Amino acid sequence: MGTILASSIISDIRIDTLDEDASNYRLTDLEILKMINNAQRFVVQHVPKANVVNDPWKLSAGILQTIPAGCIELISVDFNMGTDGTTQGAPIRIIEKEELDLLKPDWPTDTASATVQLYMFNDKDPTHFYVYPPQPSSSQGYVRGPCSKSPTDIATTATAISIDDIFQSPLYHHACFQIYSMETDAYAPQKALAHYNACVTEIGRKDLIMKSYSPNQKPGQGA
Repeated sequence: MGTILASSIISDIRIDTLDEDASNYRLTDLEILKMINNAQRFVVQHVPKANVVNDPWKLSAGILQTIPAGCIELISVDFNMGTDGTTQGAPIRIIEKEELDLLKPDWPTDTASATVQLYMFNDKDPTHFYVYPPQPSSSQGYVRGPCSKSPTDIATTATAISIDDIFQSPLYHHACFQIYSMETDAYAPQKALAHYNACVTEIGRKDLIMKSYSPNQKPGQGA
C-alpha cells in the first residue's frame, strides 16, 4: 500500500487539465478519484507485481485449486503451511503438467496427502493451478505464495493510493488519459495519446503503446 494521498495526484491532474478553478470545476474530486481507481486496476492488470499479497490459504480437495478470493493472478506457490495455516512446511516445486503426465500418468488419482510436492500452472488460466499429490477429502493443507490482488478502491481524497508509491506517475498519466479521451477539444486526442503512452512506458509495457488515438479505440489498440 502506498503513502501518497489521492488528493496530491488529483491536484497534479487539475493542473495538467486546466481544471483548477474551484468555483467552476469541470470534474468533481470524486469523478477524478474514480479515474484514479480505474488507473490502479489498469496498472495491476498489466503489472501483477504492483499489488501482491503473500498469505497462507487453504486448498480444496483433489488436484484443481483456486487462488484466494480477491486475487487475480497466481505468481507462485512456495511453501506448505500445515493443516492449520501456521506451521511452516516444506518448499513446493513447480513442474510442467506435460512432464508429470509422462513421468507419472496416474498422478491425478494417486494417494492423497495434505502436503504438496509439486504444482502446475497454466498462464492461460491465471486463477487456477494443479497440485500433486491430490489433496484429501478432509483436513486439506494450507500453502503460501504470492498472488496479485485487485487493488482496493480509494474511498476518499484523503486516502492513500492502494498500490506502491512508485506507481504515482502512471496513475496520474492514466487518469489524464481518461479525462482527455472524453473532451472535444481539437488537441484532446493527442494529449490523451501522450498520457496513455507515458503510462504504459513507465510500467514497462511498451507493447501497449498506441501510434494514434481515437476515443473509439480500446487501450492498447493502435492504428
